[in-house]
Amino acid sequence: MSTSVVKTSSGIWLAQVAVYPLAILACLAFLDWAAKSDFPMEAAQFIAFLTAIFVVMLCEHWMPFSQDWKRRIGSDRKIDILTLFSTMGVVFPALKNVGNLLAVVLVVWLFESPEAILFPTDLFFVTQLFMAAVIAEFGGYCLHRISHHFQVLWRFHLVHHSASRIYWMNAYRSHPINISWHYLASIFVLLLIGVPQEVVLGYSGLAGVVSVFQHANVAFKFGPLNYIFSTNEVHRWHHSTKLSEADNNYGNVLMIWDHVFGTFYLRPNESPASVGLHDTKGVPVHSFLKLMLYPFKR
Repeated sequence: MSTSVVKTSSGIWLAQVAVYPLAILACLAFLDWAAKSDFPMEAAQFIAFLTAIFVVMLCEHWMPFSQDWKRRIGSDRKIDILTLFSTMGVVFPALKNVGNLLAVVLVVWLFESPEAILFPTDLFFVTQLFMAAVIAEFGGYCLHRISHHFQVLWRFHLVHHSASRIYWMNAYRSHPINISWHYLASIFVLLLIGVPQEVVLGYSGLAGVVSVFQHANVAFKFGPLNYIFSTNEVHRWHHSTKLSEADNNYGNVLMIWDHVFGTFYLRPNESPASVGLHDTKGVPVHSFLKLMLYPFKR
């Protein structure tokens, strides 16, 4: 992989440093406004997501991290488009509807009340959002980490790692079953403990924005933000073909649990030599349908 030589003009440098924190602040401010107004949080979540895609696409064109990653590899773009639309159009809506219903049933069964609250709801919206993020990230971290160490889980999770370049769209290259159990480990837990719906949607909105930037083929410079958020500088190491590098950085939005459990990994101003699966033998990396069916093959 060859990284691009990005011009070091003051404008480029400022964009490399400022775009991400401004995007996160704008996302939080917009979601906070939506929570306090009558604006539908689902619409706010979608607008934040589309805006992040637009910004990242511009940045990928303007200041790419790798020129190689701008080029299609086989049918990888087709796979990424199909997984993006199936995830957003089918998997996420289904999980939301089924998850909400299942959460109510379980809460009634456990607490004999459909409104059992185990979460402080009288705090500022953004405070609640980050509290929810820490809780959701713990479940997501644990499941993500064991998915790399148990073969039955890895066969589903490897779909995400089958990409041999990283750019915004393959943030959503995932198997529906992999998405589903991550939902159960994170979002569903928030529903069970009574996190308000607008806070859950707010966290999902923030996670969507972070994921787009997390996989961006952009030469951002995050500095200390690398130690807080799952940035693309940090997340690239998780996609390394070298297992000693890839077995780190499991956080989805925040890096808090990687710090707690000692899996945070970053070599500043460096990047992995290559990304993708460490062993592609038998894995149909160039076929969407075969990738979806691969986990069920013996």
